[in-house]
Amino acid sequence: MRVVVRKLSRSMKSMQSFRTGARFDVGRVSDLDVAVVSKDLLSKAKDIGLELRSSGTRTGPLSPDELKALRLDKLAAQLSHQAGRAVNFVIYQSEQALNNRGNAYLPTNASH
Repeated sequence: MRVVVRKLSRSMKSMQSFRTGARFDVGRVSDLDVAVVSKDLLSKAKDIGLELRSSGTRTGPLSPDELKALRLDKLAAQLSHQAGRAVNFVIYQSEQALNNRGNAYLPTNASH
């Protein structure tokens, strides 16, 4: 599977949680959240019984068993190893669904 990172969370830009405002890695090792935009993966997630959120446009954070069922477990393990921290995945139906969450931004050096 080819994965292209085009957007990062606002939390990565500000280095603090968008929910709580807590600074990254202060008193703990913060995790990273990865948004995967794929209609096909979202459809497969639905087919295996995952509960969809936001009117069916995304999953919640995927569990280890869900990652395995979607064949994302090896990628998650590789990214976690490289980052030295937990990496969580959420699947989105479209970039619009991701943008609707309001916590993603396009880095200035990213290209389409």
